[in-house]
Amino acid sequence: MQPTPVRYSLGAGNSQDARLGAGNSQDARLGQDARRVFSSTKEDTSYHLQVEVEVDTLWGVELYNDEIHTFEEVIFQLMKAISCSRGRAEDLAWVVHSEGLAHVYDGVFEDCLRVSGVLREIGLVTQIKG
Repeated sequence: MQPTPVRYSLGAGNSQDARLGAGNSQDARLGQDARRVFSSTKEDTSYHLQVEVEVDTLWGVELYNDEIHTFEEVIFQLMKAISCSRGRAEDLAWVVHSEGLAHVYDGVFEDCLRVSGVLREIGLVTQIKG
């Protein structure tokens, strides 16, 4: 079975935009013409980024270290985002702290978008890689 390409138009600069991907994943598998459009307008400037993804391809979320958040904040947000145990979240937080980043999640693009959005709710820096 061929992966189904889907185009996403993501607004930049607003963490709510990333969370919009947590909707119904069935619509992403409707066929090549399936399309979801997200946009963000900040003051008088509109930002758009068009991304074409293969929905059935495995993607990953990386979490980057920062000097702003406490270990507790990162641990809690990881538990919330990836539904892991406290021990697993502590291990991931330690890797982020000591190595500068950690690969924290693997899944289809929409799930990675949701996880990234939850982590970004408190201003954590993430990247989705395919």
